[in-house]
Amino acid sequence: MIIALTPEQYATFCHFGPANSSKGAVWLLAELTLQFLSMLITLC
Repeated sequence: MIIALTPEQYATFCHFGPANSSKGAVWLLAELTLQFLSMLITLC
C-alpha cells in the first residue's frame, strides 16, 4: 500500500516521528482515517 503524503503532512510526521514515534503514528493513523472517511463520503 502506497501512502501519498502532502509536504505539510510529511513535515508534521517527521517532526513527531523521532521525538514521539507513538504520537506520530497515532496522528498519521487518524489523518489517514479522516481521509478515507471523506473519500467514502465523496463516493457515496
